[in-house]
Amino acid sequence: MTDKRLTDAGIPVVTSLADGDLIYAVDISDTTDHSTGTSVKIARSNLLPTSIANVVEDTTPQLGGTLDANGNTIDMGVNLVTDTKVGQWDTAFGWGDHASGGYLTDVVSDTTPQLGGDLDPNGNDIDGTGSLNIAAKARSVSASGNTATTDYGIVIRMTGGSAQTFTLDADPPTNGWVLLDNSSGNTWTIAASSSLIWAEDSTTGNRTLADDGMAVALHRGAGVWIINGGGLT
Repeated sequence: MTDKRLTDAGIPVVTSLADGDLIYAVDISDTTDHSTGTSVKIARSNLLPTSIANVVEDTTPQLGGTLDANGNTIDMGVNLVTDTKVGQWDTAFGWGDHASGGYLTDVVSDTTPQLGGDLDPNGNDIDGTGSLNIAAKARSVSASGNTATTDYGIVIRMTGGSAQTFTLDADPPTNGWVLLDNSSGNTWTIAASSSLIWAEDSTTGNRTLADDGMAVALHRGAGVWIINGGGLT
């Protein structure tokens, strides 16, 4: 018998198969029943690859490539995985091995805290009990001079060997104070760029600070200062 092959001419195309459907085909390599081949039937389940109707059915899912969230979030049930959070996690990962200890969960746990810069209270108070043990900043002057922009909460030590004048001007911030310490061996004149008020009697004008004298001056703003202390006349 002449070997004839089927063509798709005139044969309807099957677009879908139900679970129980069978497909008949001719196995031309098997000539047991006929020289042209043997008819065989194939179940749908054997013809089509294993598939799932829902992703949740795959209990061991694997990606074949990079997962693109396309700007969406991943909902874990309670928390969301977002691009912003992943960026923060990557930044924290760069800080070191988080598997080891040493990370604080609260400030109280740090018994030897240190600041890496100036502490800005942002208009709030520092409240509590205990001692505030801070060494004041200090600078020395040996000749006539004046306050600088950074002169607040600072000790200004007069060390010159001859009588000089120190002027309190408008540069320091309002309500900033300086402690004047005369260890020069001579008297110094204390002046102000605008007005110097003696807290002792509210009079204004230059004052004299004796050797080993000490006075505190408070800037009221615009070069107006109020001063009081020991050895001040």
